[in-house]
Amino acid sequence: PGDSTRIEQAIKVLKLKIQAKKKSNESKLQNKQNKDTDELNKMIEQLKSLEISLNESQSLASKSAVQGIRILNRYHFASKLQRMSVIAKIKMRGAAAFRDAPVCLVKGSPEAIKTLLVENDEPSWYTSTYRGLREQGTQ
Repeated sequence: PGDSTRIEQAIKVLKLKIQAKKKSNESKLQNKQNKDTDELNKMIEQLKSLEISLNESQSLASKSAVQGIRILNRYHFASKLQRMSVIAKIKMRGAAAFRDAPVCLVKGSPEAIKTLLVENDEPSWYTSTYRGLREQGTQ
């Protein structure tokens, strides 16, 4: 749950840029230094934001029951089908390996997903939930 690798890489790159900017500021004239200082302050703020994002992401991931997901196949969104899907294997926290049985994760319009369900065997909450979400504007 959550891949913090990209955020960690962005933090490393930004720290290197900040170090380089600080070194270059030490040798510049006062005139140009104000512009460089503003740039440096923006970079420091961006670094703080990335570090906060990383901490939040890692905190959420540590609370998840899922330790990892291995994507086996990805079917990108098709407007004709009104859905996209991913076939994946899931590794639960504390498990030694990924589960043998893959799962299919599907995202799409409720009407399109409903056609995939066994006829007359949809969950009792399905229709009322998606209609409620649509009325709230969150679907």
